[in-house]
Amino acid sequence: MAMVWFTPALAIEAVTAFDFWKTILITCTICTFYTTLGGMKAVIWTDVLMFFIIFITSILVIVMGTAEAGGLGHVWQINKDAGRLAFFDFPLDPTVRMTFMGVVLGTWLNSLPLWAVGQTAVQRFLAAKSLKQAKLSVWLNLPLIVTLVTITCIEGLVLYAFYNEPGTTAETPVTGGTPADDRRTPPELEKQDQILIFFVSEQFGHIPGFQGLFISCLFAGALSTVSSGLNAITAVILVDIYKPFMKAVRGHNVMVEDDAHNTLIARVLTVVFGALTMVLAFAASGLGTLVTLANSVFGAFGGPLAATFLLGMLWKRANIWGVLLGTLMSFFLGVWIVLGSVIDREANWLYQLSFNWYATLTILTTIIIAIPASEWFRWWIPSEREKQVDPLLLSPFIRPSASKHTPVHTCENDTDLVKRKAGDMKANDCELEKL
Repeated sequence: MAMVWFTPALAIEAVTAFDFWKTILITCTICTFYTTLGGMKAVIWTDVLMFFIIFITSILVIVMGTAEAGGLGHVWQINKDAGRLAFFDFPLDPTVRMTFMGVVLGTWLNSLPLWAVGQTAVQRFLAAKSLKQAKLSVWLNLPLIVTLVTITCIEGLVLYAFYNEPGTTAETPVTGGTPADDRRTPPELEKQDQILIFFVSEQFGHIPGFQGLFISCLFAGALSTVSSGLNAITAVILVDIYKPFMKAVRGHNVMVEDDAHNTLIARVLTVVFGALTMVLAFAASGLGTLVTLANSVFGAFGGPLAATFLLGMLWKRANIWGVLLGTLMSFFLGVWIVLGSVIDREANWLYQLSFNWYATLTILTTIIIAIPASEWFRWWIPSEREKQVDPLLLSPFIRPSASKHTPVHTCENDTDLVKRKAGDMKANDCELEKL
């Protein structure tokens, strides 16, 4: 979450005199405030609104930017001549920053922790009214994400064509307006993430409201991401740590729900993690561009998490000790590579690995270590060999045939589940669904 804040703050700093730290302070405070009051409902409706703002503004930038750059054909030809349209380039060197397989396969695995097993995604799945609606949300999300990523790539092509006309040089840096000889050259900016807002300010700042709309677009993505993260981490701490702890302290076999108390704890946690996010945002500002940073974090740190879920679903002989060992080893490998690439990229070949392949490396490392380690622990600990795996925890295509059509109970919300566990609600009061 912290890495998201510094990008819009840098954008504001590029075109205004507003200080970087003030932007982070104000936006973090506002986001924490409405997430604290609104919870998941506020987060979801904010995401819906922000999506339309991002989509409309991005389209406007592409249309107007293409016209300013000389037309669609001109934009395409400049990028083609510069070798930026080699879609089907298949170099075998994993240190090459962008390749076809790196973008298609590597980026997909980098995104897997966020969109499949991350808490922000799982929390949305559980908030759906039924399993069918949760699946539908995934299928609807796929084309929309592909569309937004495509639009973002086209924006990059337009900006490159605009600032890299054939025959121009970078001897006269652009710091405002265009050079006297009317040549367009890339501006001198502190961060590459500032280029888009600079372009909008320079070319379309005279259009009333357009620059403000675009700035709101930048903050839309940040607000959406951080509010989702705050809500997710609060839910994890409350449900998986605080509630079991209170249950153990009180000595009850059944967790007694106190909605008012839990709401207060959730709001306090949101404020605490909001403040922590704000502090970390200042540290994240020195770690590179958002694209590199995001893929590095999700790939290196999220890869072991995705591998843990994959092992749980696809390898029924996996056990907690083998998977834990593989996950920890993979996690430390990811941390080592990311820190090494930041400190001294030339010191080791692994430090030069493209960030697109971080998740691939950490997922494979986890699996390669966890499978033999699980088998060793099964041999060493007799009780591990006697444990029975619930077939419903396995992927449907590898379950025993007798369990593929076993009906399972599903409740609409956590309150119903608590009541049923406490004996206040019969099992048949829940909806029966077949897997």
